[in-house]
Amino acid sequence: MRELSEMALYLAYGVAATVILAYLLEYLISSRDDAKEPPRLHAKIPLIGHLLGIITSGPSYHSTLKRSNDVEIFTIGIFNFKLYTSVSTRLLPLIQRQSRQLSFQPMLRLVARRWGDASDETDALFASPQLLTDFGQAMRASLAPGPHLDAQNLRMARRALLDVDELLFEAAAARPGEHKIRLLEWTRHAAMQASSCGVYGDNHPFLDPDTASAFWKWHGHLSAHISGIDFDIFRTGYAARQKVFDAHARYCAAVPDDASELLTERWRVLRAAGVSETDCVKQQATLPIGMLSNTVPTLYWTTWELFSRPALVAE
Repeated sequence: MRELSEMALYLAYGVAATVILAYLLEYLISSRDDAKEPPRLHAKIPLIGHLLGIITSGPSYHSTLKRSNDVEIFTIGIFNFKLYTSVSTRLLPLIQRQSRQLSFQPMLRLVARRWGDASDETDALFASPQLLTDFGQAMRASLAPGPHLDAQNLRMARRALLDVDELLFEAAAARPGEHKIRLLEWTRHAAMQASSCGVYGDNHPFLDPDTASAFWKWHGHLSAHISGIDFDIFRTGYAARQKVFDAHARYCAAVPDDASELLTERWRVLRAAGVSETDCVKQQATLPIGMLSNTVPTLYWTTWELFSRPALVAE
């Protein structure tokens, strides 16, 4: 009994020392903040509190912090890593105008490594300013107005009409008031199919329901994967990612003629820089993250907003 008491006492001392050390480290790290930086918001759990918040709540965690602290721009710290965050509709246009002062290139390398599973050789290539510059320029040019973008948008629109027509047909066939729509599920499906037709062509990887499901499962682990601290203990997210990689490997083995310039230019730049075909496939598999992460919630909430206004629907 005495040994158990001593063990419990040592454990309590150890926990207390760990907590004190964590708070001390956070204090030392935050003391190096520049006065010109946005104010730092401290989490209840030092060092890793914000990381846990991002993992559990996703992007909405930033909005929660803003509401709780009534600030428009702020700094959150994860160990010695700092993230400047703003979800202010007033500041965002001003921030976007500072394109010459703000660089997205470091994020491209991080995404290639953490989400795209870049090998050491590919990671070294992404450290080169030349590849990052060429990669960014190729994507911007492929999304500029022109016949290539018109063709991409036409494929997307045709596919979107198919899903809308199918929804209307199901509603017409059902008895009045009995037809129910799982809105989030439908918006995910509709946005994925339409966007994928535009980018990949009509025969895209996400026609396979298993691949589509695997992508959304992987998507739920993105915050954990990019953090660098592996909270995907059971490797569920990585297993889902591998299914998406495999589907892209099959697609890239015979890219169809109606693939978008966005997709083909990404491939061209990566191969020209010396990235292996295996790693090129993986980097192409990260494309749907940017393609769908904003599109789906925008479509969902726009539809929700419109149909929650009976007077507007009646018009």
